[in-house]
Amino acid sequence: MSNKESDEKAGEEKNTKEKSSEPPEDFDDIINLLGLGRWTLLMVSAYACWGMILPYFSLGSVFLNPNLEYWCADAVHPVTGQPMGNSTILWTEVDGKQSRSRCREYNMTAVLSYLELKASNTTPLHDTNYQGLLTWNSTGAPTQQCTRWEYDTSIFTSTVTMEWDLVCEAVSLSPFFQSFYYFGTTFGEPLLGCLSDKFGRRWTLRRVWSLFMVAAVGSVLSTNYSLLLLMRFLLGICHSAGSVAYVMVMESCPSRFRSCIGLSVTNVFAVAGIVFGGLAYLIRDWRMLQAVCILPALLHLCYLPLMDESPRWLAQNGETAKAGRVLERAAAWHNKQLPQHLQQLLQQQHKSHAAESDSSSSEGSDCYGSVKESIKLWLKDLVSLVKTPVLRRISLSMFGCFALVGLSYWGLSLAGGSFSSDPFLYMVLSSIMEIIGYTWIIPVLAFVGRRVLLVANFAISAVALFLILVIPDGNQWTILILAMVGKLFITAAYNLLYLFAVELFPTCVRNRGLNVSSMMARLASIASPFVVTLLASNYKWAPSMVFGSAAAVGALLALLLPESRHRPMLDTVEQLEHVYGSQRSRHTDAQHDAA
Repeated sequence: MSNKESDEKAGEEKNTKEKSSEPPEDFDDIINLLGLGRWTLLMVSAYACWGMILPYFSLGSVFLNPNLEYWCADAVHPVTGQPMGNSTILWTEVDGKQSRSRCREYNMTAVLSYLELKASNTTPLHDTNYQGLLTWNSTGAPTQQCTRWEYDTSIFTSTVTMEWDLVCEAVSLSPFFQSFYYFGTTFGEPLLGCLSDKFGRRWTLRRVWSLFMVAAVGSVLSTNYSLLLLMRFLLGICHSAGSVAYVMVMESCPSRFRSCIGLSVTNVFAVAGIVFGGLAYLIRDWRMLQAVCILPALLHLCYLPLMDESPRWLAQNGETAKAGRVLERAAAWHNKQLPQHLQQLLQQQHKSHAAESDSSSSEGSDCYGSVKESIKLWLKDLVSLVKTPVLRRISLSMFGCFALVGLSYWGLSLAGGSFSSDPFLYMVLSSIMEIIGYTWIIPVLAFVGRRVLLVANFAISAVALFLILVIPDGNQWTILILAMVGKLFITAAYNLLYLFAVELFPTCVRNRGLNVSSMMARLASIASPFVVTLLASNYKWAPSMVFGSAAAVGALLALLLPESRHRPMLDTVEQLEHVYGSQRSRHTDAQHDAA
């Protein structure tokens, strides 16, 4: 090593040491001073525990209520109640093959009356020779809606559909099992966000955990389908506790570790999906599988009594004494020394937050008023996002992209029965694709613009799904591989959209823009079970066509977004219009895409 290099290295070490020895000036400096340690890991466990639970319910219909082969059960004698044998089975032609009817059966009361008349009433009703039915069938025997069904139990021994016969005329009720969960997440996201901002992260997580346990146990013990749907809705509300826990983790992590920890904890969801596939392979009964999936929630009992409130939230809300005690505990666990003027820093944090809240109160949403006022403020937020030409183009494009990626992402996650004969393998591979999708774009972002990368992810996913349409049904592995390619790139697009939205929306509307965009994804996800369950049962090509088309339209919408790479995050709408609204800006976008 040369003397010059040695001097430079010594100078860097000196600067780093001097910087680390500088007294903290804001809350981030305090968290950075604490560094990583046992206290940080305890806060991270808040999200990890939720992440290990969520896939079991957000993807529950894959194993709890899958599409099944079914047919009408053997007819029962109207007098004796005994099965009447194969001669009474109604057969239909499907794809050129004879198969048992799924929804219609012979009206045996009418059939037996006819046979009695034909025999001149010389044979007792319960001793009628049913073989005569075969001859009558050629002329058309009267039929009726099946009252009992038999199911293919070669993969699953018990499902929601089996228990409540959600087939034939009731088949439209089946997708609600999963849609009610997504409907709950749509309500839960803003609700729990408001509660955590007003009452605290820990307060919210404790109450949600109690609600989760009630709803989870209630879903296992449900005696009718309506009660089960209510429990699924409540579980969907609890899903958003993951967002609260994630915020808590980010508020408690040193700034230089946030991206790494943020990525790591989101991978917990994917790892849990792999575990879910293994559990479902071992447990084929829907009630028993749900009961086992509740067990990880008991881990919350281990850390909830030990978990502290977010010290950042405490300081911002004026509880500086409590924030100081939490930070002192963390410092003791990490063997760190807090500054003498800690309370002044915490009070300054409170004053800064109060001033910021006062300045934005006339524009931001207040979620603590009446429902009517909340709706008015939400609509006001929506209007504020379409006031000017450039902001309107960004907002509407973002809303569309989020809705389309939400539909495709959740649809592909649930579509194991459409793209694979082995739903357990599909779940495992799909979860692995999520891990890859979360991570591979990070190094690529250093070299490629956000817009071109987003368009590419949407387009590749669309092409892979469209290719499935021309693959013969017998090539199951080819179909599975193409479905996994689609899932990989739509996951990457979903992940990239959040970063893109943060960079494009100016500070004054950033939170509102993200909230409305996320809401669009939640609303679109409600439709995905109907595609996977209803459309796929009648049209095998429907999932590929619908989700592929959504990805293709998403690619076109992404072209309307400006490039944010190498550009500062803007603070006002005026800056946004100036930077992205000029002809020069469009020329710069083209240069970034070409690069």
